[in-house]
Amino acid sequence: MNLLSSRILIPAILAAAFFSGCSNKQVSQDAIKQYMQGEDFYVRGQVEAALAVFTRVAREHPEFHQACFMRGKALYLLNRPKEAEDVLTDLIRRAPRYHEAQIWLARIQIQEGKIELAEKLLADLLSFDSQDARLLYLMAQVKTDQGKLQDALVYLQKAVATEEELARAHIDLGRLYYRFGFDDKAHIELARVLLLLSPTSPLQQPVKELLSRIDGKG
Repeated sequence: MNLLSSRILIPAILAAAFFSGCSNKQVSQDAIKQYMQGEDFYVRGQVEAALAVFTRVAREHPEFHQACFMRGKALYLLNRPKEAEDVLTDLIRRAPRYHEAQIWLARIQIQEGKIELAEKLLADLLSFDSQDARLLYLMAQVKTDQGKLQDALVYLQKAVATEEELARAHIDLGRLYYRFGFDDKAHIELARVLLLLSPTSPLQQPVKELLSRIDGKG
């Protein structure tokens, strides 16, 4: 497989996997095309433009849950948390198993001082996934805001314990990026690994060697 084919194939594979879980209903190709334009704005930091696209797609295709989710994220990043909360709450009502939307809703609730609501939501999520570092960190924030510092410490310790597993995911992603010629992205992922791993981890050396190979190509 040449580099050009790789650059076309990877986004196509990711998009197919990504959108397959968006909704039980079929999302039109036109909606997906518009959504991808919004994603392009979003990754370029043009959040206002991204919000306009996500809002249009979400209103025209309410079954397109990912567009609704990204609308909520964009609102949050534009410092409009109340609107973001409303969008995500409605999305979760329609798609109760949308894990990422629930995590972002909890984050917003903490920021808005709705600690009891966030605690209830996080406790429910942790009952299904007790090893998710994001959930553990957010629950630590809740406990800190409640003045329960000992409990916050326990949740933070649990979050840190998941770092090596998270590091392995970054390693796999970095290797795939390297394999398909995305050296800059590979370097970013592998650099993150070194921050996550303890200095004595056996994964440190192979990651450093791969980083050296990437740097050597430059």
